[in-house]
Amino acid sequence: MNVENLQNLALQNLKGTEFDMKWGNLCFTVSTKLYLLISIDSVPIGAAFKIEPIDFADLVQHEAFSQAPYFAKNHWIRIDNINKMTESEWLLRMQNSYNLVFAKLSTKAKNIINNLS
Repeated sequence: MNVENLQNLALQNLKGTEFDMKWGNLCFTVSTKLYLLISIDSVPIGAAFKIEPIDFADLVQHEAFSQAPYFAKNHWIRIDNINKMTESEWLLRMQNSYNLVFAKLSTKAKNIINNLS
């Protein structure tokens, strides 16, 4: 897995995804709301994403994962190396994070995104 693969997965599967550089990271957003952050300057490349609160405590127990600095209180998890998950695992995690963020958007923002071709 590399950054380009993750970008392509997001663009092909998550409607309204945009990219931006913030804090030295590649940020994936929907309607300006962050759902995935990739630390492109770290070696190996790491990432952070939002997860369900019920899954947070379990996932933090795994060796490759930790609480995402500055984001953990909102149930964000960090993976130390993006290669430790398969493409299908990434797609599942990205879709889940996207859906959690999308659910909190305004009705107007949701309608705009849903009407994108």
